Amino acid sequence: VKIWDVRKGTLTDTLDEHADRIWALAVRHEDSSFVTADSAGVRNIWRDASEEVAEEVAKEKAETAVKEQKLSNLIYKKEYCAALKMTLQMEQPGRSLSLIQKMIQECGIERCVELLGSVMKDVESDQLEKSFKWIREWNTNFKRSLPANLLLRSILLNIPLVNLKQRVNGLASIATEMTPFMDRHVRKIQDL
Repeated sequence: VKIWDVRKGTLTDTLDEHADRIWALAVRHEDSSFVTADSAGVRNIWRDASEEVAEEVAKEKAETAVKEQKLSNLIYKKEYCAALKMTLQMEQPGRSLSLIQKMIQECGIERCVELLGSVMKDVESDQLEKSFKWIREWNTNFKRSLPANLLLRSILLNIPLVNLKQRVNGLASIATEMTPFMDRHVRKIQDL
């Protein structure tokens, strides 16, 4: 069943629940629903949920705007640990990277590692796993390797390896994928 916007002349949705051809369609205008039946005798009742979907999208946008404002406020107040936790929860690797870079500039490397450690020791397993994937991605570029390696260092200093193996799926493969880039970065530094 194809749903079209007649005014715009565009396809808005495809409802694909029938295995056979549809032979009957009945519309009920009172509650914006309709029934379809196919040649095998399978009937489906469909209900227009576009208003509910639009409300949900608007609600998500409003929640995101509130989170973005809260994150901006935390960064402005230099509450970097709370801000980093939010970027992890909001799954924003770019914001996390720029925040770590800002922490390095304003706090120095050792203090940055301490702050990162205080955040990373308390994160959920899924956020920890995402962090490892971000570290792997950031480490592919020399300019982003310092934040990547500081985050990695803070994790390794604050979470025992046994716990990491249990909490991060594919940890060994992620580490294997990071090694060539780390070696390349070390050689680049040694050549300076």
